[in-house]
Parts: sequence; C-alpha cells; structure tokens
Amino acid sequence: MTLHKLAAGEGYLYYARCIAVADGDDRGRATLANYYEAKGEAPGRWIGSGLVAFDEVEVGDAITEAQMAALFGEGLHPDSAAITARLKADGVTQPWVIRELTRLGRPFYQYRERPDFRRECAVAIEAWNIEQGNPRDAEVPEEELARIRTEVALRMFTAEHERAPKTDTELSGWISRNLRPPKVALAAVDLTFSPCKSVSTLWAVASREVAEKIEAAHHAAIRDALAYLEKHAAYTRLGACGVRQVDTEGIIAAAYTHRDSRAGDPDLHTHVVVSAKVRTLDGSWRAIDSNQLYLHNVAASEVYNTRLEAYLGEALGLEFAERPGQVAGKRPVREIVGVTADLNELWSKRNAEITARVGSRSSEFQVKHRREPMPKEVLRMAGTATIATRARKHAPRALIEQRAAWWAEAVGLLGEQRLEAMLAHVLAREHGSDVRVRELVDDVWIDTVARRVIGTVSQARATWRIPHVRAEAERQMRGRRIDVARLDEVVERVVDSALSEPISIPRGVHDTIAAPGVLARRDGTSVYVTAGSTLYTSPQVLAAERRLLEASTLYGGRVISAAAVEIAEVEFAANNQGRRLNPGQRALVTAMATSGARLQVGIAAAGTGKTTAMEVLVRAWRAEGGSVIGIAPTSAAAGVLEQEAGVSASTIDLLVTMAADLETGVLDEQDAPEWLRSIDERTLVILDEAAKAATAKLDAAVAFLLRRGASVRAIGDDQQLASVEAGGVMRDIAHASDALTLTAVMRFADAGERAASLAVRDGDPAGLGFYADRDRIHVGTIGSVTEQAFAAWAADTAAGLDSLLLAPTRHLVTELNARARAQRLARTPLPEDAREVVLSDGLAASDGDTIVTRRNNYAVRISATDFVRNSYRWVVREVHPDGRITAAHTTSGRLATLDADYVRENVQLGYASTIDSSQGLTVDTCHGVLT
Repeated sequence: MTLHKLAAGEGYLYYARCIAVADGDDRGRATLANYYEAKGEAPGRWIGSGLVAFDEVEVGDAITEAQMAALFGEGLHPDSAAITARLKADGVTQPWVIRELTRLGRPFYQYRERPDFRRECAVAIEAWNIEQGNPRDAEVPEEELARIRTEVALRMFTAEHERAPKTDTELSGWISRNLRPPKVALAAVDLTFSPCKSVSTLWAVASREVAEKIEAAHHAAIRDALAYLEKHAAYTRLGACGVRQVDTEGIIAAAYTHRDSRAGDPDLHTHVVVSAKVRTLDGSWRAIDSNQLYLHNVAASEVYNTRLEAYLGEALGLEFAERPGQVAGKRPVREIVGVTADLNELWSKRNAEITARVGSRSSEFQVKHRREPMPKEVLRMAGTATIATRARKHAPRALIEQRAAWWAEAVGLLGEQRLEAMLAHVLAREHGSDVRVRELVDDVWIDTVARRVIGTVSQARATWRIPHVRAEAERQMRGRRIDVARLDEVVERVVDSALSEPISIPRGVHDTIAAPGVLARRDGTSVYVTAGSTLYTSPQVLAAERRLLEASTLYGGRVISAAAVEIAEVEFAANNQGRRLNPGQRALVTAMATSGARLQVGIAAAGTGKTTAMEVLVRAWRAEGGSVIGIAPTSAAAGVLEQEAGVSASTIDLLVTMAADLETGVLDEQDAPEWLRSIDERTLVILDEAAKAATAKLDAAVAFLLRRGASVRAIGDDQQLASVEAGGVMRDIAHASDALTLTAVMRFADAGERAASLAVRDGDPAGLGFYADRDRIHVGTIGSVTEQAFAAWAADTAAGLDSLLLAPTRHLVTELNARARAQRLARTPLPEDAREVVLSDGLAASDGDTIVTRRNNYAVRISATDFVRNSYRWVVREVHPDGRITAAHTTSGRLATLDADYVRENVQLGYASTIDSSQGLTVDTCHGVLT
C-alpha cells in the first residue's frame, strides 16, 4: 500500500482525469461517467465505517461525479446537490440554512495565492490566438504553449527581482512556487493497494472463475487493512493547536479498482481515496489526523500483503516464496510459486520504457526552454510516451477484450502448451487447500513468535513503536498454516506479547483512564497523549548501551609519551613533503595516545583529516612497542583503513564471530588468525566509521577487546548516515564523554567550500545556498535530473576523472548501470567473439566493464592482507567460458578471479551505486540524484 495526499479544490480532478483515464486523448474533458462507460471499468464504491454519518449513502453504493465533487472538491455532504434541490423544493431558499445542512464542519481553508502566473499565461495564450486570427479559446500547439509560459515566467521573475534568473534552477523554482498557493488544504489521502506482480499475472491469464477469486481475495485484504487503519489511525484533533486527539466514527472513502497500467499491461490495483472529513463520536465534523495514517502506513501495507497471501491460500491453495535474486539486507518480495518470471518481466518492461522516454523528453524540454516542465506538460509527455511504446494504440477495452489480449501476449511469449502447463502447476494445489494441517497456536507458540518479532525489529532500530512491531508480526504470519479468520486475533496476541516485559520495555508509561469520555479515548488512553506514541526498547539494547557508556569511563590502559607523538609527526612530515598536523589533529592524536582510556571516541566531519591523524597515531604507538589493528562496520571501510593507515583491518562482524567462537571453544586459540591471537594490553584497536556500527555488535566487540586488555579508539562522524542496524550509541558516548572533535576541513583549498560542507552537515540551509549559487544543484522531474546527472558523470569519466554516480533506489541504480554500459559499448563495440556473463542484478558484463562485489569472499586473496570485499569496485579483464570473471581492483590494480556462482549471486555492474553503499569513498567528483 502506498500513500499520497490529494489537495482540496481540484485534487480529486487530478485523480479522476490523470490516474483514471491513463493515456486517453480526452484528458480533462470527459466526465467520470463517460470514463467508466468508455473504459468499461466498474464504478467506484463507497466504503468505510464513517459512512454511518450519511443516511443516503451506504457501503457498496456506486459513486457519482457530483458526490466526488462535493466531498473531495468542496468538503460538503456527498449528496449536497440533491439535498439542496430537496430543500428548495420545500421552500427553503436561505443560503445560510442550505449551507448549514450540507457542509461537513469548516470548509476547506483557502490560502492566499501568490501573483497569478496561471492567469498571466492565460492572457498571453489568448493574445497569441488573437494575433494568429484564431478564436480566443482555440487549442494552442504544445511547443508554442511551452514558449509562451517560459516568456511569461521570465517577464514576471524579472519584474519581481529586478534582474533575470541566474540559472535554470532559479527560474524553475520560481515557477513551482507560483503554480500553487503557498499551502493547500488536505482533501483526501489516496491509499493505493497493489499486489505483487505474479498475482496480477495469474489474474490476467487464469480462467474467469480463478480470476474472480483472486479479485475477491484482493478486496478482502483491502478490507482488513482498512479495518486496521480505522482501529489504530482514524483520529482527529481538537482544542488549541490540536492538543487533544480523539476518536472518530471511522473513515469515509471511495474505492476505485483498475485493471491495467498506463502501458496497458495487467495491473490489478485499487485506489482507496480516504476523505479528510471525519466525524467525532459527539457528532462534530473535523479533519482526519493524517500523521496517524503515515505512522501506520507500513503496518497497514503489511496487513494487506499478509491477508492477500492467506486469502489466496484459502481460496486457491496458492503458495508464495521469496523472489530469487533478492538484495541482502532488504525485505524480500514474495511471489506465487510456479508463475514464470518471464511473464512478470514481460508486463513490467513497458512501464520502465515509458519512464525512460518521459525522462529523456523532460530533459530535452529543460535544455530547450531553460526551465523544468510543469506538471501538465509532464503528463502530456507521459501520454505521448505511452502511445509510442505500444505496438499499436488500442481503443479503450472492456475486461473481456483485455483478457483476450493478455492471453495472446502470454501465448506469444511462452506458447500455449507451456502457458497451460504453468497454470495447471500453479493451481494444482487448489483442491487440497482445505485439508492443510493448521499450526497449534498456544502460549508457547505466541511467546516464540513474539521474541522472533522483537529480535528482527531490534536489529534495525534501538527503539520501536506499536506499528513497527505490528508490521513485523504480520510478516511473520506469511506462509504459516493459520485459519485466515483467526489471523487478526493471533497477530494481536503476538503484538501484545512482544510489547510486554521482559521482551520489550516501555520508555515512559502513560496512565489509562477507566471511564472513556472527555479525557480519554475508547481504549482508555489520554486524549492528551498521541495514540501509539509510546517508545519501547529491549533489555538487551539498554544493557548494551549501558556497558558501552561505562566502558567509555574506564582508564588504566596503555599510555605512550607525548614525545613519541612528536617524533611520529616529524617522521610523517618527512615522508609527506613537509605536511604537518593542524592543531586539532595534533590534540586528537596526543589525547588518544596519552589518555590511558580503554574506549575513547573522536568525532571527525568529512574531510577533516582523520585518516592522517590515525596514521600518525599508528606510527607513535608502534614506535613504543605496541601493536595496532583496525576494525570497521563494512569490509570496504576496513579495506580503506588498511590501505591508508597501514594497519591490518577486518570487519566488526568477523571480529565478533571469531571472538565468540574463540571464547566458546568452537575455535582453538592456535587455529585463530594471528591478528586475533595477538590482541593484548599492548594492542591499539582503531574503529573507523564508528557511527555506522550496530550497537549490539559494537558492544560485543568492545567487551571482547577490553577483556583481552586492548585500548579502543573509535572515530567517525555522528552526523553521517547511521547504521542500517540498531545504532546511535556513538552519539551518546560522544556527548557523555566530551569526545575529541576535528572541525577544520582539510579536503578543500577554498574556504567557502570548507564552510559549506560543515553547514550542510549541521543542517544549515546556507550550505545549500553556497552550492545553489555555484549551479551545483539542479532541479526537475526525476527523469530529467537523472539524465543530467548521467550526462555530467559520463563527461567526467571521459575526461579521466574518478567520478561517482549516486541514486536513491536500487531500481534506478540498475537503470543507470544499464545505460552506462550501453554508452560504453556504443563507443567501443564488443568484438564478435567476446564473451558476456549475466550478473546478480540481471545485467550483463564483458571485458572493460566496471563491476562491484556485494559480498566478502575471504577465499580469494588479492594480497597478503587483502581479499575480495563487499563494495569493492573492479574492472573486468576477462570473462571465462565457464562464467568466471578475472577483474582488476580499481584502487590497487590487483587481479582476482571470481567463480561463476559468486558472479551470478554477488556481483553487479558498478558504474552507479546507492548513497548508503558509497559512504566513505573518496573520489574526484560525484553526481547524485536526490528526491
């Protein structure tokens, strides 16, 4: 389930015209009735417990265009037009009386608008028509419309600022601000429920009877998700600044089920448009507390996913399994067992092609008109791209016509015999579904699952709320043999157990009130406390944080002299063209060398020279007979530490695993690696990128090291991206122990660059201003900015720079990697006898391609101290006939040969990457796509 807000006024028209009619030529002109009739879609239906407020509207009734306009456009009773007509027929004509009997609380607030850019555009378009001898309201060609809008924007911008815009970004920003009021009232929230691709695929090609059961399961799962939201998220706020959060009668919503994507491919999905209007238990109309919908968004989505699997299992005996090729650390997507991936891919490619075409067109538009395309211009591009990607433009089709077309496409891909065999295999379990053995759900079972839920949640966060636990509890139910009618009861028991001591500990307890009323909600909680806001943690997390904080207060570790530090600095300068430490670096190194602290933390912003400081510390420590090892949260960070500081380094995970084996006797002391055996009171352990370390693993690592007598120096940036697991303790340690801090940025020669990087780190908008003034920030549609970033990256790469291309999602990373390889091959075509190999991201690689390894492989060494690490980048030197790859490490140039299984499962193209996976890299330039 995804969630999007709809604005008051014309927000519902955007939904009706742009989402509902897909790429129809009559966008903006056809009525909803015409749309339903032309497309053959079923009318929208009213749903939600809040409909009890209306005598004339019941659950399941069809929605009319007038009802949509009244409720979602003006915030009135859905039947306000009929009520008004009835009142006038009865002789009631006073406007204020009619208004009182049809309005639902306060009307949507109308915010003051900015200078009317739209109106000026309309005047200019009318003038152009008159000049051309056309009627005033004649349709203007798209190219001419774009030119007129740009001219109007330039004129109005210049009049307002008394200068022309400096950059395209500045003009686009001005247009965006003036296309809408500064703030828009919320009319509704669109909850879009979409099953996984294999469900839509099976629904499209199965018999009508099976398709109807699939659709029934889809709607039943939606009902369960909405019931969850009504129970946990349907609140409103009363009082000054909304200080009281109170119950409502439930949500009022319109449900629209659509059958295909904008590309015409099968895509069963339902838009549930939830009205912002809700009625309190005492009959007052208010606005829904939309923050609660966002808080429970993921949990409601997981309710839908779990229930859909359960209902399909009950009705058809379908089984689900994780989709192959999942990315490690990401939630797996589950698909129907037996539905071929080829069909799923067939009906996914066209949407990707449309997105690419829109991106290309919007980029061309931005170059030509020096501004970002307006929303309506992007929609027109999408419609054109949709038609262009189809083999033929089909007329609006009824369901029977769609199913016939989808069957023909599936037969064209698989052949009729293979398609029918697939359906027979997938549905073979249908008749045996009612005899499946149910699981015994008793107190022991509940306790076991509850502990598993918190074990999973606590890996990703140090504190959690009810929705986090509910979402994971729903995931834990998938694939289990539990009567679907009991699922809600079982999940509630698991959640209650998971949030009870000793599994979870509440951070602050809110008293309940025995008699709900003015001061309490129906569940007894105070109206002055936000529902579901209680934070929980676990005894294990608290104990780990406490032990680490206590460790940071311990002293008595090895100490070296200040003189040794001075000598090490002189040696460093002699080997680095006279470069010396700045005062901050010198203070950090001296304190870490002479304090005797067992665990000491240093905070270093990016570019402040922490690596140089650590190199001098290592020299000083070794000069007085000590040993030094390094650890880091990721293998790539450990590799960088090893290369730059000159120490043997490994990951925290490896240290914790081997330490546990050593202390439990699984690993003998003599069989342990030398670096582990040698840890004693003379050992200095440098923990790099400390802020990215998970609390539990950091606790285990520090505890082992302190028991062996070592001294730990943790250095990192508490403002960088945190651990993907439960973290954050480094900030607590830094605050509690008054950590040493490096603030002088050494990376940039320009003082402005130094100040800007620190400002962005501190969240100061002035930092962004610095970059905007230098045309470093570019805005536009996701497609156009992706095009711009790729073009800039390609230019830098062609110039011989080590450039990084970043994207916010793995999907976009894969798309950019495919484009980068295609561009490389366009410049240097593959020889006819060249070999290619398919990687884990589904893309191919050949000689000359940049790849990235996504899993540590200790068996493949590239030096005496280094090996194939997660996030290492390589250049392919040879693809072997059996699927192996020989590649050169981009930093060291050392060669490694990766076996075929490893290549297939753990190697991807490496031209682009996500922001998380690239953190800590140092490159010449970087081009990042942000949303």
